Parts: sequence; structure tokens; C-alpha cells
Amino acid sequence: MHYDTVIIVGDNAHVWVAKSATIDHDTKMLTAINARIIRRWGTDAGLNQLVSGPTKETVIDAMAPRLDIAWHAVLYLVPADSTAWAKHLK
Repeated sequence: MHYDTVIIVGDNAHVWVAKSATIDHDTKMLTAINARIIRRWGTDAGLNQLVSGPTKETVIDAMAPRLDIAWHAVLYLVPADSTAWAKHLK
């Protein structure tokens, strides 16, 4: 299964935003491309507010060109607006 821009919520309070993500059911891995940790949400309406892009208060870490996450460590995925996140996920 493939996702375009997506917010990935993992265990241990990890939250990433990625340009794309693919789930490989054989290896039980999620591979995220151009992924960044969302260090501070900067929202007043919860994580889902970031679907339409970062706020002025959102803080994101440096980009990982490829990030492999064990599927068991993924809690859920939230599809996000590709246009709103485009300049942050080049």
C-alpha cells in the first residue's frame, strides 16, 4: 500500500511527516521517503490540524531521505495535504 504525503504516528511518541510512504506486507516494514520528525506540533486543535500543513509554531527536524519503520511500531497514518507540505518535504 502506498501513501502520498502522510503523517505517521509511531510508538514512544514519535510523529513524522513524509513525502510518501509504502507498506511492505512481506517485510512488515513501512518505508517513508523525505521524512521529518514533528518535534512540536504547534497546534491548538490537535495533531489532525497539521493535515493542512504546519502552523507557524510547528517545529520539524532535519530530513531523513529514507526511513524504515517496523510496522508493529506504527500506531496510525494520517493522509496530509501534499501541496501544503511540499516546500517542507523536498
